[in-house]
Amino acid sequence: MISICPNHQKLTIRDELEFNDHLNKGISQFLKDRKINALLGQKSGKIIIFLTEDIMLKSENSKKKFCEALHDYCSSKYPSHDFMFGISSSSPRIEEASQLYDESISALQIANHYQKIVFFEILGIEGIIFQMKNDPLQKFIKKKLGTLIEEDKNKDMELTKTLFHYLNNGCHINKTARAINFSVTGLRYRLQKINELLETDINVPDVGYQIYFSLKLLIYWGELDIDVRTSIDLSEEDRFNGFGRLGK
Repeated sequence: MISICPNHQKLTIRDELEFNDHLNKGISQFLKDRKINALLGQKSGKIIIFLTEDIMLKSENSKKKFCEALHDYCSSKYPSHDFMFGISSSSPRIEEASQLYDESISALQIANHYQKIVFFEILGIEGIIFQMKNDPLQKFIKKKLGTLIEEDKNKDMELTKTLFHYLNNGCHINKTARAINFSVTGLRYRLQKINELLETDINVPDVGYQIYFSLKLLIYWGELDIDVRTSIDLSEEDRFNGFGRLGK
């Protein structure tokens, strides 16, 4: 299932409905031209596409190419709109359609101007926890990061962004400096200040992982605007194993 959110620019409710109807017809023709079976609908201002996983959409690569082609079609046909896509996992059972819808909406909420097409499956356990935005979880994150964010909120969140990129690059000083185009000396200074504000050592693996996970949740919830792609060829395992390796 694919959920599509067109970023409407100051449209009236009537104009929005008319636009979505026109978009719906355009997407329907796009699918028909490619002989792809699908059901289309609208819900809460979003276009919902329920697809059959036929031979054209069997592999992960073919799904990715299809979604990119559909996004390119929407963007070229309606250049004044910014389209975000959320794509669910697959299921052999029609009874799980509501779950697929929830997954596509969760992925859609994570989509932003850095990453406009998001697959639920790539989120892993984070995708499940992302849907659990509750008081205990928010209190935990505030306890972990509250002092840093409060200090940073009037400074373009520069320390918070630095912390995320450092953890996202496996706690590698040199790789992080290259990724964010910053000097190693300046980066070391910032990391020292971050440790002082948080009253902890972010290079302790368990501490670093909890903070990294908390930052990613804030990004997913739209409470932090950080480009999650700024890393240098590191797998998730590399990042996890890298926590604590200061100065590499």
